[in-house]
Amino acid sequence: MRPTSLHPPAARKRHANQAQPRNESAVEQLALDFIKNHGESTSDAARVLATAYGVSS
Repeated sequence: MRPTSLHPPAARKRHANQAQPRNESAVEQLALDFIKNHGESTSDAARVLATAYGVSS
């Protein structure tokens, strides 16, 4: 038997939508932290493009 919810379907959907931005913010923060800890500065445009190509493929 499925557990019942105290919230009507519309309220459950609203709560689910509210949680999504927090999850997206957490992922974005993890990405920013990774870049901060592992990023390098370079003026070599070819290296930047090669890295971008490697990430996207």
